[in-house]
Amino acid sequence: MSETAIINSNGLPAAQKGTGAVVILCVIIVVSVLLYGAVDTGTLALLALLSFALVGYWTWVSMSTRALPISLNVVQLPIIVLGIVGLIQILPFGGSSVPAGVLDIPAAASISLDPYATRFFLMRLFLFVIFFAAALTFINSMSRLRMIAITLIAFGGLLAFYSILQRVEDPGSIYGLRQPAQAIPFGTFINRHHFAALMEMTLGLSLGLVFAGDIKRNRWPFIGAAAVVMAIAIVLTGSRGGVIGLVTSLVAIAVFTAYGRSEIRDRAETGGFSPRLILMAGAVFLIVTLGIVLFLGGADPLLRGTGIGPGSGDFTSGRIDFWRTAIKIFLAHPIIGVGLDAFGIAYSTYDASSGMFRVEQAHNDYLQTLADAGVIGFACISAFIFLLMKKGTDVIRQTSPGFRRGAAVGALAGCTAILVHSFFDFPLRTPANAFVFLALAAVAIVRLPEERSRHRRRIRSSADAEISEQ
Repeated sequence: MSETAIINSNGLPAAQKGTGAVVILCVIIVVSVLLYGAVDTGTLALLALLSFALVGYWTWVSMSTRALPISLNVVQLPIIVLGIVGLIQILPFGGSSVPAGVLDIPAAASISLDPYATRFFLMRLFLFVIFFAAALTFINSMSRLRMIAITLIAFGGLLAFYSILQRVEDPGSIYGLRQPAQAIPFGTFINRHHFAALMEMTLGLSLGLVFAGDIKRNRWPFIGAAAVVMAIAIVLTGSRGGVIGLVTSLVAIAVFTAYGRSEIRDRAETGGFSPRLILMAGAVFLIVTLGIVLFLGGADPLLRGTGIGPGSGDFTSGRIDFWRTAIKIFLAHPIIGVGLDAFGIAYSTYDASSGMFRVEQAHNDYLQTLADAGVIGFACISAFIFLLMKKGTDVIRQTSPGFRRGAAVGALAGCTAILVHSFFDFPLRTPANAFVFLALAAVAIVRLPEERSRHRRRIRSSADAEISEQ
């Protein structure tokens, strides 16, 4: 059964229109990345306008074709349920902890310790749901999939090149205009670790096309050059999570490629590199990247990225204390948590240290989800990851060698890289990274009409072969 429903009044397909939606998706990604990762309220307001434009275009397509194209992919469901959890957390249930007489009117209490932060989280989540639903609905042809994949690779390569130049010229500011006071910037991002996470995702997509995409060899130098520049940028950030994500993306590409090949080894069409060759090429790729970084004078960030060097007594940079406190918060509120994005308020209550610093994030998105939303929210995240991996590997297994399979392998590898990085940081809480992640998730799992027909033909031919043998 198709995962995209066309609610239609005239019996005609409505899938022909929608290229404009993919263009808007690309614009949202580029704008969010260029404007400091979309961490500012003004940028989010602009992205909200673009999202409403996307909904308006979607409405126009529906009215002009007298049909409503909409994806029924179940992978959207966990995100929607997480939003429902957030709505429950901000509902007033009474019983406020504010002392009597302080306010003229009774204070309404909510589950969330910081209702404002939870509301703001839900606003961002609403934009993500619109973006993801549109991506799953309108990336329904090879040309549109190519458009968004090539946009991500080209934009990622150019951004990485610019960011390296900016680091050499003025490493403490962004565009020479903004100098973050409490963070080390890189490229267009205020947080260098989150820039590294962005590069992990675009790098995974690039290498997936090189190793598993069966693309023309005259295109290898362009995509390969973009991948090398992205890898150099990751190492230059000095982010240990970024280096872990870089290695993860290489291993994931080999694993997903092996999975796809094992399912078609009895067929004549095997194309692409072997997993062993991918791992060997990945090792050479890392060595070349590290050599270029050292040649450029990047020894300091390279050592900092491995935790070696002076002042590295605590390899976790205080994360162990953050994680312990997050576990305390979860144990005190195990079912539905203290509120989405309310970790900063709860931390000061459960922190066993001097309390000199206020910690806004747990630097582990999975532990913070447990603290913020309890086992219910964690179940939503776990279900999303499971469905993403299941559907992504199904596409890899059932797709013939070529650009489509390479894009699926690379997109799923990029998603895996940032999901592993999230064990040590909070890169997906930067809206720009969330948009890119959802775009890659859509590239990995969407079913194109031609793929479905080929898959049905393979199933029928296999069944006919079994009947003839009997």
